[in-house]
Amino acid sequence: MSDVFGSLEAFYPDDPVRINEVILIYEKVVGKDVLNLGLSINQKANKYGLGSLLGIGGVTRNANRQEIAFVIMTVYSEKTGINAQSLLPGRYIYIGDEKDIDDICFKQVLMALDLGVMCLNPKGDFEPKKTVTRSELAKSLAGILKLTGDL
Repeated sequence: MSDVFGSLEAFYPDDPVRINEVILIYEKVVGKDVLNLGLSINQKANKYGLGSLLGIGGVTRNANRQEIAFVIMTVYSEKTGINAQSLLPGRYIYIGDEKDIDDICFKQVLMALDLGVMCLNPKGDFEPKKTVTRSELAKSLAGILKLTGDL
């Protein structure tokens, strides 16, 4: 993470994580950073199947929870070779604000919750549009890497 955020002194865990940082973290975690030197962030996002993150606001906008779920499950797919779209949750999960989750992210949100790498708030809502902090990203990423045996 230090390659993206700088040293631990500059990490600022409560700062929001931006889309460009998420794409660079993804690239580092799955080991594609060396292979794609010279590509722009937009080109990298499209190449990695993360083009849906490039919507309105571009790569310098803050990432939200449903986007992080999408990326976390993309990391899981890359590390395990399992398509996240083919996974089924092992339990029923009630999400109070399910209607607010974009269709493109729904399956990934459901699986991130089922795998325990993300959670609902005390009211049972996922808060898909809520901005994610750097520490929240680190926690979710660590959780998925533990499941894949990479941490």
